[in-house]
Amino acid sequence: MEDKCPCRCRFSAATSWLHTHWQYGTPFLAIYTTFFLLLFVYPTETPLFWIWICLPVYFVHQCEEYLWPGGFMTMLTHRFTKKNGSDPNTLVLSAREAYWINVGIVWALFPASALAAMVVDPIWGLWIPCFTVLNGLSHIIAWMQDRSYNPGLVASLALNIPVGTAAILILTSSDIAGFVAWAAAILIAVGFMAFIAGYVTYQSHNRHPVLH
Repeated sequence: MEDKCPCRCRFSAATSWLHTHWQYGTPFLAIYTTFFLLLFVYPTETPLFWIWICLPVYFVHQCEEYLWPGGFMTMLTHRFTKKNGSDPNTLVLSAREAYWINVGIVWALFPASALAAMVVDPIWGLWIPCFTVLNGLSHIIAWMQDRSYNPGLVASLALNIPVGTAAILILTSSDIAGFVAWAAAILIAVGFMAFIAGYVTYQSHNRHPVLH
């Protein structure tokens, strides 16, 4: 009697591979989307280009965090180990959890919201540059607290904060949205950041402390 369907086994193997290898696509995606946006979006949709451009910015950010030099999950685990006394040998997030957070928000929600901003209303994409800046600031805060480099810091300083801030200023000056829309965008961005921080904190508290 067969234990499992071969198709199900292959699907499980494929998803497991994605959970541990998704970050290898970030350099290609960063280059491809940047050229695509410059060639096809910027000439015709200049204000909305500044929503879309946050996507390759974030691909570079993820590349630094998880690929080169990488080590973001190790750094995050170390920070929460000091704070909560959890096991330093157990990553605070599994590869599967890190995959769904990064791919779910950046690879799925970013382009979906940017596309909605183009075809429905620009307000659908306003949260993207806000989130880009907030995440960059979180790396600056971590650097100030630890007095040491953290993966994602360089991209935050060079891209997230300056490009995200420029996007917000340009979109604000273009009058495509009012105060209420911007307030909602900021709340959404803060909500995503709070969800990520809360989930990581929850997972950290559920790690077993090291027994001496």
